[in-house]
Amino acid sequence: MTPRESSVHKGFLPLPKKLLITIGILCVLLCLSALVAIIFGVAKLDVPAILIKMGKSPGDFGGDDKEVLALLFYLRLPRILLAALVGATLALGGAVFQSLFRNPLAEPYVLGVSGGAALGAVLSITLAIDMTLLGLPLGAFVGALVATGLILLISAAPNVSLNAEEVVLSGVVINAFFSAIIVFTISISSAAEMQSITFWLMGDLALIGYEELLPLALIFLSCFIVIYWQARNLNALMLGEESAIQLGVPIRLLRNTLVIFSSLAIGAAVSLSGIIGFVGVIVPHLVKMSCGLDNRIVLPASALLGACFLILADVASRTLLPPSELPIGVVTAVVGVPFFILLLWKKHRCS
Repeated sequence: MTPRESSVHKGFLPLPKKLLITIGILCVLLCLSALVAIIFGVAKLDVPAILIKMGKSPGDFGGDDKEVLALLFYLRLPRILLAALVGATLALGGAVFQSLFRNPLAEPYVLGVSGGAALGAVLSITLAIDMTLLGLPLGAFVGALVATGLILLISAAPNVSLNAEEVVLSGVVINAFFSAIIVFTISISSAAEMQSITFWLMGDLALIGYEELLPLALIFLSCFIVIYWQARNLNALMLGEESAIQLGVPIRLLRNTLVIFSSLAIGAAVSLSGIIGFVGVIVPHLVKMSCGLDNRIVLPASALLGACFLILADVASRTLLPPSELPIGVVTAVVGVPFFILLLWKKHRCS
């Protein structure tokens, strides 16, 4: 075992101080992002005035007070929480897929995982499956799992050795296939179903209540714990399969575990938010540029920074063209496409 392999298997660096500092900084950034999202929107809120109002008894509330508090607690806060959960999930998925496929361009949207989840949600809508935790999110999970499974099957096929660009190309082809099925589904759908399907294609964080957020939060937390438990093995896999096997990493079990739990989290997120791209490309790279490659730091840091990123992207979608609201997928694409092209250019330049 080489010194480099030994350091990877042990986790690269002593963790506690660096991890705590990173998490602490990102938690402060997350709170600031949430504060910005509370203040800014079509209607700007006066936070000190809101805090004063919250100190009143309900009998002292006027009509305007009730309207402001309703805007805060029933519209903005659920939206902020949803943006945080979805952003954390997509960024975590991107970090996992980049290490799993050893490909810096891999992320749920590019690989077609988000598209597969959206297709599962669309089919749940058109087939009138019960739109509860066992209905629509389950369809999204199955779709995400199928998409990731196809990528794994193509990569592991006999006499097939895909480089980083070919893995991405496979994802693009799979995404195009899912998109074609979605378009076909739209063409045979009723007007009401078509309106619901449009939601999944554009990405939206509106009209979500607390009752939908709790299952998503529980799914994300459960999946994060399982994925983070494999952080050291994921570090070893980054050196290559042969090195990981020599270090005693169960490759097949590791892949299956990461694929299933990443797909479950992504499917649950997409079932509520629709397709939102490029979060999984931008965020993990920013984390790795500042914190290094150790997945024990990259995974939680990506989740927190992903939450911050999508909260601020949602603020931009609500404020750039008032009183109209841009789909949040448009905002992330405007930022993500140039970032993706820059990464591709840098990769070719270094090769």
